Amino acid sequence: YEQIGDILSETSASVRSLNKKIPHTLLSNNELLHKKRAEVQSGKTGYTKNAGGCMITALKTGEVIVVLGSDNRAGDTQKLIQQITNN
Repeated sequence: YEQIGDILSETSASVRSLNKKIPHTLLSNNELLHKKRAEVQSGKTGYTKNAGGCMITALKTGEVIVVLGSDNRAGDTQKLIQQITNN
């Protein structure tokens, strides 16, 4: 699903209202994409009351990291990336 990966790797997107008159800029709140970490291919952040802060991150090496129930999802993901790259 290359198209999904392409979408999830974007840090921003420009869209217009249904009547095409009002432009909007959408910004990703995925810190790892904004930092342009070399290892990170794409990712998706989220939050639910039950799961807390969540992040799924796909690395260019093929690994997928899932963090749930985090108060610092980007920091926790960075720690896991470091463990993967050190091993």
